[in-house]
Amino acid sequence: MQKYMHKNIRQALPAEYDEIYKMGFDVWGQEQELEIYLEGCRQSPKYKQGTWYVLADECGFLYSSLIKYSFADGSCGIGSIATPLALRKAGHASELIKKSLDLFEKEGIKKTFLFSDIGAAFYEKFGFLQLPLQFQQYKDSICMIRGVKIAEIEQNSAFIPPQYF
Repeated sequence: MQKYMHKNIRQALPAEYDEIYKMGFDVWGQEQELEIYLEGCRQSPKYKQGTWYVLADECGFLYSSLIKYSFADGSCGIGSIATPLALRKAGHASELIKKSLDLFEKEGIKKTFLFSDIGAAFYEKFGFLQLPLQFQQYKDSICMIRGVKIAEIEQNSAFIPPQYF
């Protein structure tokens, strides 16, 4: 009988970064060799600016990961949400996102952004809303926000979405 492993969110350890990077290799590897892809991730200025979080059990097994970027206005952005291929479609990314958002709210973060490459529906269940078209910056990614009403954004002529990707 297999014991149920309780999963929690925590900051990733530097020794886990390669395992985290591998979670997205099939999607973001762009037909590179694994070692070249990993070296690119290790040297990525974008990845060095963020804080990696993982959903892990008490034995240290990693189920899913994401990166958080903190912004000067007290908001944050999340991205690079990934789960190992063999563990996908089991709810691990959803659990990580929910627990991350709960943690960030406890830290006082009221607004969270993300760029979705998979459409909006998945993230809407966590309270994310698509920014209006005039605030969309990328052809293949939908900029979304949580914690602010879209009407507030539309009325704020100074609003500029983050450009962390």
